Amino acid sequence: MTESRSLPVPDGLAGERVDAAIAKLLGFSRSFAAEVVAAGGVTVDGVTVDKSDRLHADAWLQVEWTPKEAPRIVPVEVPGMTIVHDDEDIVVVD
Repeated sequence: MTESRSLPVPDGLAGERVDAAIAKLLGFSRSFAAEVVAAGGVTVDGVTVDKSDRLHADAWLQVEWTPKEAPRIVPVEVPGMTIVHDDEDIVVVD
């Protein structure tokens, strides 16, 4: 499943690198933003850009990416550790 956003570049991000601006705008980590750019998922005014390219005000930014799966938490029994208390807010381990 691919997600996308299309938005104008705000004045406050004019002159920023593409990867840094996308990270700020969409809440991505900078490394994930760089991956999206490297995969060709970012265009500015219809032109595919590189992560180090600079943005200019009033440009139109199109970003398309495939979300990463959330890590799975797998419980593991640890010999010698016992759970003293467990509820939805806290776990106390002895």
